[in-house]
Amino acid sequence: MRQITNSEVVDFRAELDQTISELVDEHDDDLDKRAALLSVESASLRAEEDLIGLDFFVTTPNRDRSQVALQLVDLLDPIFGNDGGEHPEIEAFCECGAALIPEDERDEDSLFRSRCSCTLAAAWWLQEQVRKQKSYDDLVGFFATLADDPVADGSDIASELLAIAHRVAATVSEEQLVIQWRFECHSAFRFATVGLTPYVQKLKKNGKGYTKGKRTSTNELLRRPSVLSELDRRICQIIERVHHGSGNDQEMMLSAVHLLARHGNVAWDDNDGEEIQVLDGQLSLRLEPIHSAVNEAGEEFGGLEESDPTTETAHYSIRMCVPGIDVDISQCSVFYFTEQNSQPLVLFIDRNSNRLILAHVHPGLPREAYNFLETRDFGSVVLDRESAHELTKSITTLNRLLPVHLPDELAGPVLDLEPELLIELRPRGGAGLLVRLSIFDQRLIETLTPGSGESIYNTVLDDGPVRLRRDLSGECVLANKTVEQFQLHELSSDGAYRWIALTDQQALDFLSRLYEAGEDAPRMIWPEGESLRIRGTIAPSSLRVQIDDSQDWFGVSGTVDIGGKQIALKDLLDAVTQRRNLVRVGDREFAQISDTFRSRLEQLGDTLVYENGEMKVADAAVPAVADLLGADVPLEVTARWNSVIDTLDALGDYHPDKPESLDVDYRDYQMDGFHWLARLSHWGVGGILA
Repeated sequence: MRQITNSEVVDFRAELDQTISELVDEHDDDLDKRAALLSVESASLRAEEDLIGLDFFVTTPNRDRSQVALQLVDLLDPIFGNDGGEHPEIEAFCECGAALIPEDERDEDSLFRSRCSCTLAAAWWLQEQVRKQKSYDDLVGFFATLADDPVADGSDIASELLAIAHRVAATVSEEQLVIQWRFECHSAFRFATVGLTPYVQKLKKNGKGYTKGKRTSTNELLRRPSVLSELDRRICQIIERVHHGSGNDQEMMLSAVHLLARHGNVAWDDNDGEEIQVLDGQLSLRLEPIHSAVNEAGEEFGGLEESDPTTETAHYSIRMCVPGIDVDISQCSVFYFTEQNSQPLVLFIDRNSNRLILAHVHPGLPREAYNFLETRDFGSVVLDRESAHELTKSITTLNRLLPVHLPDELAGPVLDLEPELLIELRPRGGAGLLVRLSIFDQRLIETLTPGSGESIYNTVLDDGPVRLRRDLSGECVLANKTVEQFQLHELSSDGAYRWIALTDQQALDFLSRLYEAGEDAPRMIWPEGESLRIRGTIAPSSLRVQIDDSQDWFGVSGTVDIGGKQIALKDLLDAVTQRRNLVRVGDREFAQISDTFRSRLEQLGDTLVYENGEMKVADAAVPAVADLLGADVPLEVTARWNSVIDTLDALGDYHPDKPESLDVDYRDYQMDGFHWLARLSHWGVGGILA
């Protein structure tokens, strides 16, 4: 056995320490606090041909365990006999981090790139232990303590199996368990935080309802997938990402809170744990009429009360509201959230009725306007008639960002909206097309999503404000009919009545279906300056075909000239084969194939032979191709092409007699076949009559 020098041991320890330090530096600083609370236990070592593996269990203060693996690759290693490599590195894997990676994105590389508080705690532990070893014997002894001990492993496995068996025996049937989410929200200095804690409830013995529940962790729940609904699993995964510092904590918690509206088993996170109803809607403003009494001099007195209509001046209060939810905002605790990458949200906590109301805010609402809503006390605000009418004049502009609901005397008459379905098209960067179905009425200043939004749309016409009444279900029927007619479901969905044609080919196929429908298709709308343009119609006279000589074949090529733009004959034949009515000419420019020319092109495509990207025609097929092209298509041909045409024309008058040795009476079709074979033989080419 080779004697290991002290310098090799020193080099190994230094290189190992540097490699571990690089792993520590790869972790975000935000993970430090969480990692400091973790404890590392059950470390074991694996020495393989080109790596040293260290396996750990990392435990949280509430005894949740995660398995972590560190692999030292290409490290100068005199202890285990590796020669090392030019670029030593350390790989880290944690099962809790791997669980957060979508299954379709998981591969070995992505799993070992995951970084979380567990991998940081393991790296710290290994770094501390290596720095403690001052000599060769210390280093060897340290790794020896981590080496596998089959007897100890067997004892551990037996103990673990017994523990699992005891837990299973004591576990209630998973079908009798449900998850309840406890909600809490705190604020300080205009900053608010939300918290969600899962409780496992089991069915009572009498079968009537569930117990108060036992607090558990999301990590533990993810290990028991049979307990979780799909909604529970998604909420657990989000909270686990928060625990491991995988993004903006507040932003991710808000996404989990959004899911509560569909859960149905939520309670306050306090000693009572009363169940609450979670509702969601659109944050809006509402103007409500009030009246103030006035004296003969026109001065207000007596506060804002009902008074004699003949001696009163109309005033209006302005309140925040959530349409469809009867709630007194003044009796609620209100929390505002404006995370950078998520939709703004206002939480109304109604303790009196045990309700949590999620009020969504339009993502386009400027920060300035949002701050205005957050800081103003609307309870003390009163609008006079003049201010209210000024607000009404701009109601359409306001509604784009924050819906404003008006009383009848300000909102105007109710009229039925006359919906026209539009297809909005927009070029997609790189390739393809963005498609959206929308509802339009000439009295609107914007298009609407079918079946979505308020059933009453406030707008202002020349004669004053009006309310347009929408038939939301009727809009969906109209839109769904178009979806089926033009096979929009074959495109990639991009939201409610939105699709993406990912490739130019998909876009052309869809546009062809629209143009073939003619007046039966909805009106198409393009962004200004980006509309689709039909440059012209492809007719036989616009096609120029070139014929080239080749041994036993003729090469065929050609182009169509449309407004100075060239379209290759092959692209034209591909479009016909794929049943497309349009051919791309340029950026958002197309040419339409005439119906009369289409059938000839289809037959031409069936006659030609495609080989190595080239189009060819055999000598025997020359007459058929010439007939399909016809006299109205300009041809550039070779002398041999003309010679073949002349030869075949001459053969048309060649009608040889039946040989006397064939003592049989041919039927008419058999005589035609005999003449065809005879002409081929006279021409010098072969053929088979089947």
